[in-house]
Amino acid sequence: MGFALFTNQRGETNLSTKVSGSVKLIPGDIWPETIQLDVDGEKWEFLPDPKGRMPDLLYGKIQSITPQNEGRWQRVGERRTPAVWFAWGEVQSNGRIDYRQTKRI
Repeated sequence: MGFALFTNQRGETNLSTKVSGSVKLIPGDIWPETIQLDVDGEKWEFLPDPKGRMPDLLYGKIQSITPQNEGRWQRVGERRTPAVWFAWGEVQSNGRIDYRQTKRI
């Protein structure tokens, strides 16, 4: 979709449309191994929870097109582990797995 929205521990939000990224799928599977983003020049990664797959969310057939996974986002290289998080990663595994912004609204 071409945007990123993050909140921090103080409840402050950061919204950007200056986003590019890539997805690394689990070999031979539809599920993401990791998702990498560049948001305003800052590197982020999505780490899927091994138990976070949502196969029933989109009722079967559609799920194979856009697999969705609970996990967490963090800055690349972050060493802290959050006590609580909620994040969602959804990928388009059936085709394009990289994103380069071509139009800005």
